[in-house]
Amino acid sequence: MTAFRGSISDATPKQHVLASALPGTEKRGRPKLPHSRGQNWFGGVIGGILGLIIFSPAAGWAHGELLIRIDEVTQRIVAATNTPERLAPLYVERGDLYREDENWEEAEADFNRAAALAPHWTAVDFFRGKLRAATDQLEAARALFDKVLARDANDGAARVERARVLVRLKELPLAEADFQRGATLLAEPEPEVFVEWAQVLITEGRTNDALRALDMGIQKLGVLPPLQTLALDLEVGRRNYPQALKRLETLHARAMRKEGWQARRGDILRAMGRDAEAKTSYAAALVTIKALPPRIQQGPAMTDLRARVQAALAELGEPPAHNAPAPP
Repeated sequence: MTAFRGSISDATPKQHVLASALPGTEKRGRPKLPHSRGQNWFGGVIGGILGLIIFSPAAGWAHGELLIRIDEVTQRIVAATNTPERLAPLYVERGDLYREDENWEEAEADFNRAAALAPHWTAVDFFRGKLRAATDQLEAARALFDKVLARDANDGAARVERARVLVRLKELPLAEADFQRGATLLAEPEPEVFVEWAQVLITEGRTNDALRALDMGIQKLGVLPPLQTLALDLEVGRRNYPQALKRLETLHARAMRKEGWQARRGDILRAMGRDAEAKTSYAAALVTIKALPPRIQQGPAMTDLRARVQAALAELGEPPAHNAPAPP
């Protein structure tokens, strides 16, 4: 059997993935595959397969869909029996699916098979590190990511995964450094990377640095709600209301559902002492809620939002203005 040599980053074209889809999912509208700046992958078959699975999607696969994917990869393993150069990446692909499904024993078995075929391939250590982290073997996970990074210090994906382990080990300064390096190296990280990095900084009392981390994510990825919403909360928390309003407007402009942002605008304007404008924004939220289909209006979320907005208006001495025009 052919033994592969090299690290995760040894390959040809730059496909080091943070947010990823498994093979065959591109037609389902999975996210575009990000890559690490300056990093390479194994060429040919190995790069093509593993370039798609370095990180599983943040939301994970549903159990039933995972079983379907596992069966599909198993069929490809059977078909590749006479082409050993394909088997190592296929075993890693299936092993990572087993990890997503929390089938730890099968995941370990597949990674062992891949390691036997490719004993010098550090991609196996990367995936084993994710498995150790998933099973709370944090020091073992850290050691595996250390091994990967000893081979390639510019491996952005390994930096991020080690950072997550370091957070759980309560080694926050080291985690912050890895998040920063990983977020810089990866061309299109998951937004969660910047959120997790910012949360480390917040825990350390470094709000300004947390905002800079979030703004770096916004600059790289665009105005995404997980990033801008946390930044908005931080601006409100430090009473930088003008900047909070600016951030809110970018979210409001992109939102399909406006009522929550209209109510939040009212909260901020009220905190600024701009009560007349706050009343207008609250009233607009009620108008927007009233225009929703009845089943949504009657749901718990809208019932709570409506009650909160009506209470705010009452505190401002204004009855609910159901017919107030909604701002654009």
